Amino acid sequence: MSAGPSQLEALGALLDKVAKKQKVDTVPRQLDQMLAILDDWEDTSEDDISRVKDLAALESRLKAVGVEQSEQASSRELQSAIHKLGKLIDKVLPQPVESLAPVTLDDRRVLACVYVHLVSTGQCDVAEALEQEAQIDPSLSVLCAPLRRVHETVEALRRAQLEPALAWARQHQFDLEARGSPLPFLLARLAFVSRLERGELNLALQIARDELMPLALRACAARPAPTAAGRLPRPCRAMPSSGYAAQRRASEPETKSGAVGKAVHGAASPDAAKPGGFSVSGVRQLMGALAFAPALRGSPYEWLIQPCRIDEACELLTAEAHASLHLPLRSALSECIEAGEHVLPKLAKLSSILGPKYAETWATAAELPVELELPGRSSVHHSIFACPVSKEPATPDNPPMLLPCGHVLASASLQKLARGSRTVRFKCPYCPVETTTSMAKVLHIS
Repeated sequence: MSAGPSQLEALGALLDKVAKKQKVDTVPRQLDQMLAILDDWEDTSEDDISRVKDLAALESRLKAVGVEQSEQASSRELQSAIHKLGKLIDKVLPQPVESLAPVTLDDRRVLACVYVHLVSTGQCDVAEALEQEAQIDPSLSVLCAPLRRVHETVEALRRAQLEPALAWARQHQFDLEARGSPLPFLLARLAFVSRLERGELNLALQIARDELMPLALRACAARPAPTAAGRLPRPCRAMPSSGYAAQRRASEPETKSGAVGKAVHGAASPDAAKPGGFSVSGVRQLMGALAFAPALRGSPYEWLIQPCRIDEACELLTAEAHASLHLPLRSALSECIEAGEHVLPKLAKLSSILGPKYAETWATAAELPVELELPGRSSVHHSIFACPVSKEPATPDNPPMLLPCGHVLASASLQKLARGSRTVRFKCPYCPVETTTSMAKVLHIS
């Protein structure tokens, strides 16, 4: 059973209730009252009879404080809240699947996944501690310093401190231009707007002339040439990813022009004809903001100072930094956790139905007894070949085979066509070319 938002909210409410029960414990305060009563009491009795009466009165005063009743009530309420919390946790969170077949993991690879996740998410101090405790591959430890700088640069950019980000973009200028990244243009536009807000019009014009316009001209020069039909080639669709590509700037009017530049980790560059976009005309349109500076709020150029301008630059800077280090935008550990969160409830249910046969099937076949799909195309990291004849996916025991004519079939389908012989000639199912099994070659798909 997977935890839904409402169930997680109920779990959080119960946690708050338990914490509140611990905070409102009145026993310590009542103990202080009892100590104060004992400090104020003096033995002024002249004989034993009066002393017994005074001690009985003192005992009554101490009992009236109600420490015993308060402790019992507080403990009872706290235990009840903890009991309800435990039951809800058992209901919401999936239980361990005890009948799963044991899986042997390589400790070094696990440590490498954890280390890369830590440095990718900015937890460099924890990563350095892990590096000291474990034997991390030296080829991975060199990632800590550049990623630490990137995260510090991103944090500075979120505080509207542009200079570290501009310096990083200048240092990686050639790589960014090779990927057609709009990051330098976005950072220069932020610097331009920052000068406008401070009323420094001359410096804003200098940024537009020395940085924005050259970047736009280089982007136009890198645009693909028109086809014979007089249209630009249709750009390839990048796989979606969280962040920059998914965040559309709703405040900017839509245009019919295509996107300029390449996609970096699913982050497409701004539209060429969009106001302030990655083009010469976009730079010219930005010049209209000079007439409203420094009061851009409430003007047609208010979209330039919205917080999402900083957010999109931060997300694109993070994506470009990972691309420059040949790292995926999401760590392998994050992908594994997301996949496990999606699949484990289904495996738990399947295990409860099949019982011991579940682990036996997994152990003997070296694969899951059922096919489980991961959510979204972002979980697909490699190509999968399905035989056009049998419609079955290729496996290590049934690899794809390349025929001399260029068509590809699964090895099992090839054996059926050749009737198990390596020399019998047969016709390709998709063209008239005749071939044999010995002429086919194993096709390795990465």
